[in-house]
Order: sequence, then C-alpha cells, then structure tokens
Amino acid sequence: MLKYLTVYKSVLTTWIKHNIRLNVAILLVSVLSVLAFITCFTFAAAAQRSAGFDFEDHYEVRINTQCDDFPERFADSFPPVKYLQFSNGGQMQESILYLDDDFQNEIRSFPQYARFPKGWEEISPTINGFYRVSEGRDFTEEEVNSASDLIIAAQNSLLKVGEVITVPSLGDGVKLTVIGLSDKFVLPYAFYRAYNYPLNKLSVIFDRPLTEEEVSAGSAAMQSPMELVPGGEAPNSPAYIVSLVAAVVSAVFSALQIFMLFLHLASKSEYQFSVFRVTGCKNKALVFVMLAVTFTYIAFSFILTIPLIFPLSDILAMCGMNGMINARDYVLSFVIYAAAVMAAVLPGYIRAANRSLLKGDG
Repeated sequence: MLKYLTVYKSVLTTWIKHNIRLNVAILLVSVLSVLAFITCFTFAAAAQRSAGFDFEDHYEVRINTQCDDFPERFADSFPPVKYLQFSNGGQMQESILYLDDDFQNEIRSFPQYARFPKGWEEISPTINGFYRVSEGRDFTEEEVNSASDLIIAAQNSLLKVGEVITVPSLGDGVKLTVIGLSDKFVLPYAFYRAYNYPLNKLSVIFDRPLTEEEVSAGSAAMQSPMELVPGGEAPNSPAYIVSLVAAVVSAVFSALQIFMLFLHLASKSEYQFSVFRVTGCKNKALVFVMLAVTFTYIAFSFILTIPLIFPLSDILAMCGMNGMINARDYVLSFVIYAAAVMAAVLPGYIRAANRSLLKGDG
C-alpha cells in the first residue's frame, strides 16, 4: 500500500509541476463544468420533486396566524418535513386593491408573498420564498414580527420607495408604506396577523406517514384543521427529463473538454510508468493511480465551487427553487460528474500504462 501511495504522490507532483497554466486551465474548466452540471442536475431533481408532489400522499395544513407559537407546536407535533410547498402554487394570494397616496388611481396589486419570522424556518428552511430587494431596504426581523404597515412592492407596480398606499378593504385609514422594491410584493407576517388576513395552506410531505392520532392531536395543538390528500401515480415531468438530459450532456461535454488535457499530463509520466513497471508495478495499478490523481483534481474542483454555492443558490431561487441546493443532489452530481470524466480518460490511461519502453520525457 505504501508503494502505491508513493507512486500516487509522484504522479500527482509530476502533473502539477509540468505546466502550471495547464493545471489552472483544467481547474477553471472543471469548476465551470461542475457549476453547469450542478445547476442542470439540481433543476432536474427539484422539477421531479415539485412535479411529483401532488402525486404523493401529503397533508394540507391551514396556517393559523392567531396561534402565537404555531412553528413550535408544528415542530413538536410532527416528524421532520421532507418537502413543503404552498397550496395553489407558492405563497400567492388574491391581489389587494389599493389606492396611491393622491387617491387618484385605483391599482390592483400583484400577488403577495409572506415574509415569515426566522422561527418559522423550524418547519422548513424553504418556507420563506426568495426575493431580492433592488431599491430601498428589506424588513428587519423585528418588523417581520411587529410591523403591519410596511410593504415591499413589485418593481413593475409603479410604486416608489417611501410612497404610502391606502387599502380600503382592510378598514378605514389603513395605510401601508413602501420600504423597498423587489421582483414581487412581500408583506411581513405581522400584516397577516394584525388583519387576520388569510394565508395559503401548507402542503407538506413528512419523513414518514402520520397516524390518525397524530393528525388529530396536531390539528388540535395548532388550532388549525389538517387533512390528508392521497396521491396518485406520478408521471415523469417533462422539465425533469429535459433537465436531467441537460445534466448528462453537460457532464459528457465537460469530460470531453478536459480529458485530452489529462491524457497530455499522463503522457508526461511515461518515463515514471516505465520505471514503476520495472520495479514490479502492474499496469492495472498504474491505471488506478492515474484515476486516483484525476479524482483528486475533480474533488479539488468541487471544493473550489463551495464559495460559489450561495450565489448559485440565489440564481436558482430566482427561478423558483427557493434558493436550496439539496446536499444529496450536490453529492450525487459529484459522483455522476466524476464517473463521466473517469470513463472518458480510462481508455487513454490504459494505453499510457501499456507503454513499457524505458524512455525520457522526450
């Protein structure tokens, strides 16, 4: 084992020292390829989960805004959440009619999204939909809990930061102040609580099925009705198929982009391989050593993508994925990507290992 470890270190050192710019090119192409593959693969996985949601047994839970400790009761009453979404698609509510501050124009708002306090993330980290404030500012955590007169308006709503709007349907004199602009209307949870304004139901898949006793006890604890919605046979999602094909094509294309570079590095180790063969190292062992070095490059590329995961999550969230890159999807994408690259380089490595003539780097 020590002998093969020595061979591995020797080959890795030779490849790294051979051409720094070539190594930088390999890592750069690998990082970009990894990000492209992760994006496609994560889209595919998310599309499949979303498409299959209504075809799995799930539970619909009404949000009781007047229940002070709803998240805590939810977490105490039920097993961990496997997947969550809001009924009727996202957190969209019916539009609110409001008047501008001059009371001249009646404008119908865009659908609103609730911004929940941090404590609600005990239910699921994805309960707060993603949005990015382009002008003005975001809510503070205190405002999410207590400010019922603040709003973040949609960019294309014609509203401006600092503008005050009147909402007749909420009662006389109810005014909301625009503190920021985003891609959608966002109202703090305090708004829904103060005006007892309806929120969409949560549709939840738990880690395991609930017993009738758990459903009954949970509904009583949360002071909110809960019902089981039986699933059906889930068809394959077109978005899932397209995204998965794109992920596979991305992996294959990425492998084609860098496998010639790896084969070039392997050719620079022919003298070492000849020496190792003379000392009793088998061809198969040399192939495995080269694959191990290649795997090291790929693993290092994935490590380099870690700081980029959060901005990538934001981009995916803007596309409706709530900013979540599932850890399982990430690891699985690494395995598939690594397998694609190794399969591409394997024939060339076998040929390199079979060269037995003792010669220089030439």
